[in-house]
Amino acid sequence: LNPMGLLNEYHEPTTYLATNRSQTESVIIPSTWRENGVGIFGEAGGFDYKLYYMTGLDGAGFTDTSLRGGRQKGAEALAEDFALVAAANYVEIPGVRIGGSIYSGDSGQNQGNGDMATDIFELHAEYKSGPWWVRALYADASVTDRTVGDLDLSGTYVELGYDLISESDSSLFPFVRYEEIEATGGDREITPFGVHYRPINQVVFKLDRTEEDGADDTLSFVIGYVF
Repeated sequence: LNPMGLLNEYHEPTTYLATNRSQTESVIIPSTWRENGVGIFGEAGGFDYKLYYMTGLDGAGFTDTSLRGGRQKGAEALAEDFALVAAANYVEIPGVRIGGSIYSGDSGQNQGNGDMATDIFELHAEYKSGPWWVRALYADASVTDRTVGDLDLSGTYVELGYDLISESDSSLFPFVRYEEIEATGGDREITPFGVHYRPINQVVFKLDRTEEDGADDTLSFVIGYVF
């Protein structure tokens, strides 16, 4: 699993508030994102760190608004191009996670569409303590030497939840997220808000409404579990 962002390594439905992952961590950091590779990881001085060498993305799947179609997922991955990814997080304080990551590598995979040099950079912060659950993330990506046109994408979101029953064994989080996406193919503003209820830690019920400029509002209900 690529160690970028807040969601990719921790993507089960109980680990995020809304019914859907943020668009920043879907189209710029294309969660869930896994590749073949090798790496090192460890902890030092209150930080954890990871350095991986992985198969690159397949740029033939990129669009003007998303890198998501470039995921290879390991099986039968094209391996002409590889990438480096480095990540670090400050984890000394319980409930606090502050860090960032960088990704760099070509995505052309020798398919005649250019080298598709792909660079992704992100910063993130999370606070989970008592009834509070707060997240913020910024990501920026660029793809150059692409025969059909270079790409620039960036995204930012802030998410806030408050557990109304934090003193019990269950959790009930009203929440709201505000997100902005800027991309070569167009900009977006997205605001989901709703309720995240966990009767036990392994089961979650989510109900939220998502408002987006220029698009119909959507209402979503999800039942999720982990095991």
